[in-house]
Amino acid sequence: MSDKPTLIEALQADFKARRRKVTLLGFDVWVTPLTVEDENLLAEREPLVGAARYAEMALMKCTDESGAPVFSRNDKDALIRSVASDQLGRLVAAITGPSAETQAKN
Repeated sequence: MSDKPTLIEALQADFKARRRKVTLLGFDVWVTPLTVEDENLLAEREPLVGAARYAEMALMKCTDESGAPVFSRNDKDALIRSVASDQLGRLVAAITGPSAETQAKN
């Protein structure tokens, strides 16, 4: 029997490995990539690409080191209307961007 993981095991390991820390204004925020389920939820909650969709991504995918959300549902309006787009964009880029392995190859 092979010691090589199955494809599903490799995909799940890749997902776990893609959890990354982003330091923003002195705060450490942990993000993971979007899953298919996340994409479905985003399509239901915010079908159009734009500020509301990006804010929703931050609500869904930004946690502290222990996995607790760093934003609450009440923060969505502030994320849309009173946060600099480049700061929110850094979080979204970390969520949607390539894996560290892919980045290292380029």
